[in-house]
Amino acid sequence: MKQTMTIDPFVLVENVAEDNNVPVNSWISVEDRMPKPRTLCVVVFHLLHCPPSLQQIGIAYFNGLYWDSSDVLFPVVTHWIPLPKPPKEEEK
Repeated sequence: MKQTMTIDPFVLVENVAEDNNVPVNSWISVEDRMPKPRTLCVVVFHLLHCPPSLQQIGIAYFNGLYWDSSDVLFPVVTHWIPLPKPPKEEEK
């Protein structure tokens, strides 16, 4: 029997922020500014036909015009933070 582990996305973001010395409350509102084109971000969003109170966290790509996500059609993104840089491989 295959077991799956669920992770609270808000806890995941807090851990990523803490690991990268970024304040957890450093979410950037899309009303303040958008990321550079071709940027992959962690985003807070709700679905197009759902109230904003049903927020979710996911990963989306900003192509310069709109947000794209392989998991959700038409996410309404309200806040974003850039993904951290990938880890560097240690030299042996």
